[in-house]
Amino acid sequence: MELDLSIVHVRPDGSYVVNGGRYHVPNAGEFSEVWAAIHEYVQGHPDVLRPESLPVLPEQTEEERLQAAYAGIDARLGGIDLESIRPLRAIADGSAGDEDKAKLAALAQEAAVLREERRRLVPDA
Repeated sequence: MELDLSIVHVRPDGSYVVNGGRYHVPNAGEFSEVWAAIHEYVQGHPDVLRPESLPVLPEQTEEERLQAAYAGIDARLGGIDLESIRPLRAIADGSAGDEDKAKLAALAQEAAVLREERRRLVPDA
């Protein structure tokens, strides 16, 4: 394979990307000799080196951050509901022990904290 070294992207790990971004050359295993050849070339031709550009993600808006916070809290509240089923069933059929009651109390307390946290997320109107 003939390599196009007119532009050589270098990744943070020191590997190279050549041939218009189509060929990744790590400094490992079967690629070591090719990497060494590219490395030798770029030492004499530093003008061909380019840092690998990573996509820039748009920053979240305040509304997106708020929705993500709601989603996280709501997901945990749903999990608490599911975790509550077994201790509630034990209470309903009269077989609940102290462990079931303690589990249910802990889940209820966590849910109350999460609901208060969710309530505080609402911006003042």
